Amino acid sequence: IILIENGIDNAKFNIKVEPESRAAATVAMNYSQQEIKGSKYGLEALMIAKKTIPDLQVELFSVNPNPGDLPPWIKFHRNPHNLPEIYNRNAIFVSNSFTEGFGLVSVESMFCGCALICTDIQGHKEYAFDKETALLVEAGNAQQMADRIIGLINNNQERTAMSYRGNEFVQKFSWDSAIQKMTRTIESLL
Repeated sequence: IILIENGIDNAKFNIKVEPESRAAATVAMNYSQQEIKGSKYGLEALMIAKKTIPDLQVELFSVNPNPGDLPPWIKFHRNPHNLPEIYNRNAIFVSNSFTEGFGLVSVESMFCGCALICTDIQGHKEYAFDKETALLVEAGNAQQMADRIIGLINNNQERTAMSYRGNEFVQKFSWDSAIQKMTRTIESLL
């Protein structure tokens, strides 16, 4: 059996704005109406964090309609055509899922230099190693997620270092890597 990891288009998803140049109090999140994606807890965590970090700015993106009643400091993008730009505008990406097969948007965000805060679930364990490539939280624990968001915003050096460690690790999920592995596999069968 040969494992060829999911491939991310590294020509599209990459660092365009250096992590240390980004405003620390900026967070991106994928919003979903599906309960298993945990968006309810992510939004709750962001509301908690806003009380401590008044200049917090958030960008949500989704294939779902705007959930409505969002405060003005949360921007909503439905079916954005510029997802790499959204990642590159934000310092932190949060993923609140209760279950994931892989967590594609989390890896895309890491390719673009976001510091990742995500739930400690099986699908995230392919790339999220606590305090190394990401910060892990208990699924459904909005307070813990908020504490991690606040902690990274207040520690720019750690946020930046984690962004680069995460970006370096996820390079193994690039299209280039997947193509090379596939090519070697096919050639070995000839």
